[in-house]
Amino acid sequence: MSALCALTACENSGSATAQGSESKQDVDYAKLFGVNDPQAEARKASKQMKAFEERMAAKKKAEREAEWTSLLVIPPSAPTTLKAACSQLATTYETFMDKRVSGVAGDRWKATKQADIDKLARKCRDDANVKVAVCESNVFANASMYITEDDFVTIINRCEETFASPRSR
Repeated sequence: MSALCALTACENSGSATAQGSESKQDVDYAKLFGVNDPQAEARKASKQMKAFEERMAAKKKAEREAEWTSLLVIPPSAPTTLKAACSQLATTYETFMDKRVSGVAGDRWKATKQADIDKLARKCRDDANVKVAVCESNVFANASMYITEDDFVTIINRCEETFASPRSR
């Protein structure tokens, strides 16, 4: 018996393999690497990956919620008059948009900038709530670049829910 046959245990398998039938000595590579059922292992790995992705999505959502909550405050140095609060809101909104938008959206912003700022200032005056205006201004001044446009709608609505009086909602 050759050294190769001794290593591969092929002593009695030569004739059976030559006849086309499976030998007792065929190597099952899945079992060799500790995988008894490859499909079951794949399903298990898929479930683990899905669970991991769900945990990461939940973590990301919790981090976003924490950031949103941190923005819903009235800073100590906030304006106390409606005129000053609305002016500050318009300024922080303009700065925010100038930093955030580019390309086609940036061109559109530049074309409608003054009208959008005037509309925001008018809404601020009509709402007549200094605290809501200051909260919204704080959001525009301090939000991270990771907050999306949809997130801003949610945060601005939360400013109104948190600081607007029940009559003004």
